[in-house]
Amino acid sequence: MIRMTVTSKKFPEDSALRDVAGDLGRVTRHSVDVKSLRDGPAGYEANFVALGGLLAAHISASNLFMSARPLQGVGDYAQIYCQLAGGRHIEQAGRTAIICAGAGGMHAGNAQVEVRTPAEKCLGLLVPRQEIREFIRSEDDLVCRSLNERRTELGLLGNYLRSLLDGDVLLDGLTETVVAQQLVQLAALAIDGNGRGRDAAEDETLPAARLIAAKRFVDRNLVDPALDLEKIAGNLGISVSYVKKLFERGGSSPARYIRERRLDRAAKLLTASEGRKKIIDIALSCGWSDISSFNRAFRRHFDVAPSEMQDEANAAMRLRKNGDR
Repeated sequence: MIRMTVTSKKFPEDSALRDVAGDLGRVTRHSVDVKSLRDGPAGYEANFVALGGLLAAHISASNLFMSARPLQGVGDYAQIYCQLAGGRHIEQAGRTAIICAGAGGMHAGNAQVEVRTPAEKCLGLLVPRQEIREFIRSEDDLVCRSLNERRTELGLLGNYLRSLLDGDVLLDGLTETVVAQQLVQLAALAIDGNGRGRDAAEDETLPAARLIAAKRFVDRNLVDPALDLEKIAGNLGISVSYVKKLFERGGSSPARYIRERRLDRAAKLLTASEGRKKIIDIALSCGWSDISSFNRAFRRHFDVAPSEMQDEANAAMRLRKNGDR
């Protein structure tokens, strides 16, 4: 697994434009041209992860026009996008795809493509065509087009990509080969939801992707004291019983995962270097509605009281500060 970053948040100068184009060309093995879409500076920032022939990316761009042409010898592939915010306009081989926030789209990698975006945040995945063709019904699907009708599948792919790009612990225990295989199958489902990929993904990939989506939903909503099994199921659009089974596959339960993530976050806040915070404020920010239940749960989990952990952390910080003088 290789991680790379291409960044130049604002580049009004021609030389900066050329630098970004050169960096992108080296990462994607394309001849790339970038410029401002309208008057004013353009912006581009991307984090890439190369994994088993795949290339995943988290992209932020503004006021940007980009033209990319594959270099000689670059294999044929499909490029899939999950649009997080803003939008992009893609043109390729006489086809046009307009991608809006919450949806997605794709284009082929064997021909020149033009992308226009006033402002966007998106996730991208480059997949070799030979790896994805066995999971779809027709290669005619691997062309420039929107995937707006595949929001559920795109959501699962997007959550999985975010976990990969963030270096998330949610993917711990999976080999690079398994992660790459599951990404290919999720991409195939986003392209052709009823293709052969659904049968291939049903036993392992879909449950793994749904569990990741469930855990990411929990992590984003720990502050909500009413966060529970029903809310997780409602967000994923699946049954309560199925959510239970997903967590059981991972050796846990929804209630246990919520409790442990809240306690882990509370411990990080108690030992943070920013300064001393009131324990009641930390408890509330982690989803507890009263300090007594928080104190009991914290002591059971860490075998120490929250105040003791905080005092030890503050003492250690004071020692470090004194040592730096």
